[in-house]
Amino acid sequence: MRTARSKNGATIRLPDERWVHITEEHSELAGYLHDVLETIEEPSAIYAGNQAELLAIREIASGKFLVVIYKRDRSNGRIRDNGVSSPSIPSVG
Repeated sequence: MRTARSKNGATIRLPDERWVHITEEHSELAGYLHDVLETIEEPSAIYAGNQAELLAIREIASGKFLVVIYKRDRSNGRIRDNGVSSPSIPSVG
């Protein structure tokens, strides 16, 4: 099991079996374990999801973003999913 400390101080767990599941569904993430944990610890932005989850986002290459979805339960949490995207992010205002 791997863990990362989120910006709000919660310990976010990534059990080995969850990482296997994630990389089976998103094979492009197979070499990104360290980046996933780093995105939790040092995200560029954190957004609230629609079902009480949080989305931590970090640019890992020019125009390439890693999105890690995690959910807190009381003082700690667990990683639910993640992915790599090259989105067009609209500016607000």
